[in-house]
Amino acid sequence: MLVALLAIVVVGGLLPSVGHAVTSNEDLFRLLSIPAGAAALAWIALAVRCPNCKSRTGLWYLRNMGVSQWFTAFVGTQRCPQCGYDGDKRSLIHPESNNVGPGGARPS
Repeated sequence: MLVALLAIVVVGGLLPSVGHAVTSNEDLFRLLSIPAGAAALAWIALAVRCPNCKSRTGLWYLRNMGVSQWFTAFVGTQRCPQCGYDGDKRSLIHPESNNVGPGGARPS
């Protein structure tokens, strides 16, 4: 879905410029903003990781949230969506113990 969305953005952004020389600042901005936006999405998807379970939390939000919801949820989150880690050293998962249930739920 992410690839399809990026393809739509690229085609939609470049379509007005097809067959024309880049003559204005608007055309130049359009052509440069597409790779900049794609690079930003790729950075969020690949570089943002949970320090506990090492999952790619940015990619999780891009894949599992709606287009209009993922950024707000990503910025406003306080827990890893995969393991539930909240930044507290006491809630770290120790590799020798499997203390996380399905969906990141912690047993009481």
